[in-house]
Amino acid sequence: MKFKKLLAILMVASSLTVLASSPSAFASDYGTTSVGVGDTQAQALDLIPGVSFTHFLSSPTDEDWFKYTNKSGKFQQLNTHVQPNNGESNFRFGFKYKYRTASNYDYESDMVYAGFLNSYSAQLIQAIIPPGATAYFKVDSTKFGGSQYTIGLHSSDL
Repeated sequence: MKFKKLLAILMVASSLTVLASSPSAFASDYGTTSVGVGDTQAQALDLIPGVSFTHFLSSPTDEDWFKYTNKSGKFQQLNTHVQPNNGESNFRFGFKYKYRTASNYDYESDMVYAGFLNSYSAQLIQAIIPPGATAYFKVDSTKFGGSQYTIGLHSSDL
């Protein structure tokens, strides 16, 4: 059973890798159909550790949400980045997390934004999240240019 589950995960990861490795194909395949996908925290798209995902903002007010849930049973360090694919947009990259405490209190942090160097630089968020927590990542733009960006996540148990 574990082998089948691992095989299914690898198939999904390799499919996403193929999509992410061809930004122009991704944009043409999903174009306007991706409007409304991942536009709120409740609709956040799952990030898979080790897999980069290329996406774009469709309007000046668009925001894209992504999430990752720590199911390891241990604290995890997350290294997450957003890299613009050209310099025509200034992307803003935010992070927050939520989890249920041992005393059954639902906690949700405030949004924290990564530092911004210039329109060509990657933005990196490094965070430690507790077991069972879900990390949310938001990408929006302070200067809309219609360009694509790549987001990726790496996680490691502590």
